[in-house]
Amino acid sequence: MGVCSGAYASFQFALHEDEEVVHEVLPINPLTFYWKEGMSLDYSPADYYFDWGVYQQSVRKKTGWLKLFKKLRKIPHIIFTVFKVFWMKVQALLKPFINFIKRLLGSKHIEDLAWDLRVVIERGIKVKFIFADTDPGYQLLLEGAGKSQVNKLVEQEKMEIEFIPKANHNFSSHLGRTQLLRRIYEHFCNRY
Repeated sequence: MGVCSGAYASFQFALHEDEEVVHEVLPINPLTFYWKEGMSLDYSPADYYFDWGVYQQSVRKKTGWLKLFKKLRKIPHIIFTVFKVFWMKVQALLKPFINFIKRLLGSKHIEDLAWDLRVVIERGIKVKFIFADTDPGYQLLLEGAGKSQVNKLVEQEKMEIEFIPKANHNFSSHLGRTQLLRRIYEHFCNRY
């Protein structure tokens, strides 16, 4: 169990630990599933999805348009974000095919979240994601593993996903933190 980087570490440990010491993994607001030395932490896909979510909310409100016209210098960033999110979605669509080709060619180090989730689940490890409803982590899960694969695992009750309303990435508000702790407590009481 862990929040953000702790979620990454718990998932990777469950994926790579050979001994049967992990029975369950509870990633909370993960923003990355794969990391390599030297990867930039400056502006991640999560940042683009967060901005994308803000823009989607703003475009539906008159005040959002007024803010845009007051800060015209943000328009290039907005355009770049739209194209970046579009490109990430195209890559997500092509990723299963690319990973299939890599496997045919014998590559061993493939970042394939759908595959890795199945590996963890087939080991008998329970997987439950918890996301703040405003966090981009859920979108990253869908992009990384594929929406159909995520929905299939949830429908088959092999994986669970919960959302906590009115919470941010760090659960910095008292309400968000209280809801998170209550969900974790209820989860472990019901599970064990």
